[in-house]
Amino acid sequence: MFIEDVLKRFFHNLFAGVCLILGTASSFAADRSIAVSLGEIPNRAEMGPDGKPWGTYVEIFRRLDDVYEGVSFEIGVFPFARSFNNIASGQADIHFPMGPATANSKLHFVPEPLLELPLVLYSRIEAPLRPGTDWSGKLVEAIGGGQLKEFGIEIGTEDNPRSGLIKVSLGRIDGFIGEQSVVDRALLEADLSNIHREYLKSIPLGVAVRNNEAGRELSTELVDKIKTLKDIPHNRDFLDFIFPPYDDWQIY
Repeated sequence: MFIEDVLKRFFHNLFAGVCLILGTASSFAADRSIAVSLGEIPNRAEMGPDGKPWGTYVEIFRRLDDVYEGVSFEIGVFPFARSFNNIASGQADIHFPMGPATANSKLHFVPEPLLELPLVLYSRIEAPLRPGTDWSGKLVEAIGGGQLKEFGIEIGTEDNPRSGLIKVSLGRIDGFIGEQSVVDRALLEADLSNIHREYLKSIPLGVAVRNNEAGRELSTELVDKIKTLKDIPHNRDFLDFIFPPYDDWQIY
């Protein structure tokens, strides 16, 4: 009788252990992988020396991953043109950052922005480019420039802020558009004293998904998860910290 009881307990515990292992494996298998493609911007989304993505945009998606149960984000960083193409070609599920004006037959803008981006216009002192004026015939570039559709001209892409500012300083282009904290840092480092800066506008910055049934279903999920992210006080503080209000100063 004693041996039978021992054997019963042994097999009962063995069965319970197997069930626990299978249950754990099942929960891991249930996690859905979502490929996130981030446009490369200094200090926002870059590949570190260790080969891993880092920056404030990377941190946003790590925090979003934390509130998105049953999902695991696979984050990559790419030049903007390739990041957009990753969505169109089906190599990624999400692209960030994108403004709503960029939405088209291939890209759907998730209607719950993550950030409000203040854009600054950089031009030469002797030939300042003003917001709200006619830019016909002007050469203007921007970080992720192809996605800026609001200015009546084709905006070229220059994802290196320092290079964009140097082109402006040398008169190769008429203006450069970018986020002030990133471009201002490049301006100070390059010490270009003939650059005029001026507030341009603020645009909602959010997530792009494929413009098909699966993409729109993902968009519905993301709206809910982004709202959850922003409702958590320490996450809201982090998002507000990324883009401070426009600071009106000049280098000259």
